[in-house]
Amino acid sequence: MRCREPRIIDMALLAMSTGKATIDESLYLIADRQDHQKHFLAALTSSDILLSNIRRTPGHLQLMLGELLARQRLTRDFRDLCSALNLAPSRNYMLKGRASAVLKQMMRGVNVGARDLALLFFDNVGFKVLGRQASYDQWILINIVIIPESSLKAAGFYKDDEPDNQ
Repeated sequence: MRCREPRIIDMALLAMSTGKATIDESLYLIADRQDHQKHFLAALTSSDILLSNIRRTPGHLQLMLGELLARQRLTRDFRDLCSALNLAPSRNYMLKGRASAVLKQMMRGVNVGARDLALLFFDNVGFKVLGRQASYDQWILINIVIIPESSLKAAGFYKDDEPDNQ
């Protein structure tokens, strides 16, 4: 996508690093052209890092690298270094994003009818954190299940004498 529709900053950084003012897709999208691809990817990475200084949120590169660092169970110090170098989002941003998603879901709410069955399941879940700063991370897992009145009637829980269409 960035080969076919480059940003101006991508073009400028590529031109400054290679001396070429155009992007030749045949050099960057073929598997055996690593020498050309590394220049192109270095320019794109540099432009993402520069643009992340003016954005309020991390770009695609930072989010992807942040997710990769979290999955690889690297030390917190290394992840903080990548964040300080603007290669990955900060710990606060990652936690804030997850918390925002949960809050949005909670604000939408759950519609429960008068005759619906609401079940609440919860448990304390703990994880062992590996690495130099080993610890134990605890969370409370909550699952809300709403069984609507129509399903309860179909299962035979409500036996109304009057039909529903009145």
